[in-house]
Amino acid sequence: MPLEEREFDLADTADRLEAEMRDAARDQAEYPVGSDGAKQAAQEGQRYQQFRAGLLWARGWPDDPDRDGSGWDADSITLASLKNGERTMISDLAERNPDLSQTDLYVAAGTVDAPYLKHDPHNTTPENVVETALALADTHPHFVDWAEHEISSLGGMGAEGNAYRTLVQEMRTSET
Repeated sequence: MPLEEREFDLADTADRLEAEMRDAARDQAEYPVGSDGAKQAAQEGQRYQQFRAGLLWARGWPDDPDRDGSGWDADSITLASLKNGERTMISDLAERNPDLSQTDLYVAAGTVDAPYLKHDPHNTTPENVVETALALADTHPHFVDWAEHEISSLGGMGAEGNAYRTLVQEMRTSET
């Protein structure tokens, strides 16, 4: 049983990422050009843009029928945080199989339900994680980046939730 598990609606997630892009653009516009704050906001906005491209690919580029998307017949996928043993297994697999991406192994181990999943997520073995990691080779790289980010975020949530981000927002509010 994973520590944290979440189902992601692909359309809703793409919309949320677009809103995050807009927020980052608004933040960037508030800073002087070239300032550290503007650069940081630009990096965040570009990261959201890349993640969103991966989600749009997964959805089959709904606004651009001339582009080839994933071909998946799925509206959502489910990801989960990794336990320490799974993280150790990924490191060992990456060391023994230098042709495999550690990121692909990480996403494979953290996937509970998705069209690319090739194993039973509740009975994970090194061999079947490798099989799913190999299936990820046919996915959009920004989709894998997004999935890795979400799996990592789920691992950091736990009982603390989004405590650090809440603290930053409280401090920004108290300063204005």
